Amino acid sequence: MPNMQWIFDGIGTEILSLIIGGIIGGLTGYKLGINNKGKQTQNAGSEARQRQEMTIEDSFSTGESQTVQARIKQTQTAGQNSEQVQIGRIENGKR
Repeated sequence: MPNMQWIFDGIGTEILSLIIGGIIGGLTGYKLGINNKGKQTQNAGSEARQRQEMTIEDSFSTGESQTVQARIKQTQTAGQNSEQVQIGRIENGKR
């Protein structure tokens, strides 16, 4: 018959590892998500001219591959006879 204390020690260690890993992973993901977002909003009346430009430069490198971890959200509202331009770019720092 296997030693019951050995079995329960292994389960406790595994649960503790999952909890610590979840906390560290959640904090890291939150920090990446917070720092890599761009948001712009514009509101205007009739016959307005609006222009939005945004460039986010950010990337997360893992060895040879590189994955961009960023998000842009742009919103414009205007009345009649208005001109609106939106330009959004996400660059990974390579030039």
